[in-house]
Order: sequence, then structure tokens, then C-alpha cells
Amino acid sequence: MRAISTARASGALVLEALSLRAIPDDVLDLTALTSLSVAHNKLPSVTSRLSELKFLTAMTLDDNQLLELPPSLTSLSLQSLSIARNDFSEVPPQVCAITSLTHLSLSNNDLVDLPPQMGRLTNLATLDLDVPSLKRPPVEIIAQGCSVIVRYLGCVLAAQDEAKLEVTRFRLRCFPPELEERFDLLTDIDISENALIETPPLMYKHIKVTKVSLANNSLSQLAVSVGGMKSLRDLDVSYNRLEFLPAAIGNLTRLRRLRVDSNRLSKLPSQMSKLLALEELTASGNQLTALFLNLSQLACLRTLAVESNLFAALPFEIGCLTTLQEFSFHENPLKVPPDEVRAPLPTVLSYLVPHSPFPYSHPSRSASSMRVLLSGLTLTALP
Repeated sequence: MRAISTARASGALVLEALSLRAIPDDVLDLTALTSLSVAHNKLPSVTSRLSELKFLTAMTLDDNQLLELPPSLTSLSLQSLSIARNDFSEVPPQVCAITSLTHLSLSNNDLVDLPPQMGRLTNLATLDLDVPSLKRPPVEIIAQGCSVIVRYLGCVLAAQDEAKLEVTRFRLRCFPPELEERFDLLTDIDISENALIETPPLMYKHIKVTKVSLANNSLSQLAVSVGGMKSLRDLDVSYNRLEFLPAAIGNLTRLRRLRVDSNRLSKLPSQMSKLLALEELTASGNQLTALFLNLSQLACLRTLAVESNLFAALPFEIGCLTTLQEFSFHENPLKVPPDEVRAPLPTVLSYLVPHSPFPYSHPSRSASSMRVLLSGLTLTALP
């Protein structure tokens, strides 16, 4: 065959549209071959002896009758592989193991999903994926191209081996069903920086989860069932469109960190006073004019941020938070406290303590100490 003779010198062999049902044995003798195309034939299978072509870097198997690939292909250092227009119902596992690939064509097969194992193809630069039957990954992932697809699949793959799911910056509008299947094994869920308009219902049913980030999405509400996540210690729902928090959030008695910044909140539920383990609460960038009743019960609170809200007066109960170390409240239309006692923190707290409706709520604060806390302040007038 003339093409084979030419290939001995060029290193490239093209045997296309010859109605071949098997790759000729003579091809396997071309041990220096670097490129092979046997497209547009009638191959029902590919010989495992192709692995003997150690220098092969490009292979085209388009438009045949292939259902699978031989396991031995994984020993090749292929950079380009095209298996378009065959009869594959799933991506052959051998493809996912060829991590040297920079180009891959899977078009016009009967694929329903891309396996997470394709996340290992981190060198992939181009991916031909004209597959109308494809349902997973979501269409918004596919539309963003090769690098995003591989990164997404890598995140899904990592979640199979770890207790953490991190799927961020993918522009997801809905939570992919294939990810919900992992929830029962997870303790840490990060689906921030997407475009979610609702949270995945199954997420709330898994009480093992300790950390959830839903920040930077388009959520307008949290489901009441969030209160069932009894092990939750860290919840971040900042930078969304929330107008209220469900009262059930008060059931998260192990919660240590809660971030609700940059939403549309005009009030916080009174049930938040039950969050006795809470150490950090940030609610800046909302429309709050007050916090919640019995704030002073949060005896572990160390950080409180309410910047850029609508407070005319700071809640006097803040003065009873004996563990408070950081308190930010700038960019509010404050009238109370006066300007001269708004910094530093000890000065602010010294002003607020005597005004607190619950001045003796902590044993560490005696009546005599409260009476003298106003001394040393540079007040221009008595409050």
C-alpha cells in the first residue's frame, strides 16, 4: 500500500474512506509513526496493538462503528485524539486517563454526560463537543468552553474523594442534580460566585454539613429547612438578594460564623438570640435600622459588623457584649452615640454600657464599674 510506504518517511499515515474493517498489520510495523488517521471506515473495534506505536501523538478515528477503545491506549502519549461520529454511549475511560491530551473531539456520539474523570485532562486546550444528547454538565458550563468544562469536572471529581464540594465561579443558574448526589458525604459546601436563584433542597437534609457558602449568587430567600442543619458552624449568604432570614435560623445552635452582608435585609429575626455559640456576625450593606432583641445573650460574639445600613442609633445592648473585639458601624446615619465617642472600640462600648436596658446581664460587669465608665470620655454634652 503506497500510503504505508510514504508514511515510513513522513511519520504520518492517512487511511481514510477505504471501507476498512480492521487496521492493517503493516501499520503496526511503522514504529516511528507519529500521526494516524483511519477516519470514514467501518471499524467495529481498534486493535490493542496500537500501543506498540510508542511515538504516536495524534490519532483520528472519526466516522467508524466504535463502541469502545482498548485499555492499552493509555500507554500512549497522545496529544490529539478524535473519536467523533462513532457509537459511543459514554466517554471511554481510557480517554480520561490520557492526561497528555491537548485536543479531543467527542462530537456526534450518543453521550448523555461527561464523566468527572475528564477533570484530569488539565492539558486540554480544545474540546469538540457537538453532542445534542448531552445533559451533563449543565448547558451554562458547556457554553463556557473547554477550560471551564475541565475545571468543573475536576471539582466534581474532587468531591468524590473529599468531604468538600467547591463549585465556584461557574455562572450556574440551577444546582446540577449530579452534585446533589454527593451531599450525604459532604461536610463543606462552597457554591459561591454563581447565579443561583434558589438553593438545592437536598442540601438542607444533610445534618453532617458544617460549612456552607452561598455568597455572590442571586438568592431571594433561604428555605425554612435551613434550620435542620444542626451541625452547621459557618454560613455565608452575603451578596445575594435576601429580604429576610427565616426564623428557623435560630435553630442553628452550633453556628459560629454568620455572614449576611450586601443583601436587602431590613430586619433580623429575633430568634437569632438563640445562636449562643455565634462568634462572628457581619450584616453590612443592608437596610437595617436595628438588630434583634436579646442581642446581649450572644455571650461568645467577638466580631460584629453593621456598616452601610440605616442605623440612627447603635443598639445599647452592644455594650453588654463582654467578648466583643471588633465592631464596625461606619456609613450609617447615626445620631447616637455622638461623634466624639465613636472610636476607638473601648470608648464606644463605654458609652453604650450605661445606656443598655440590660446593664447587669454579665457578672463581670458590676454596678460600680458601670457608673464610672463615662469618666474620661470627651463628651461635649451629657447624653
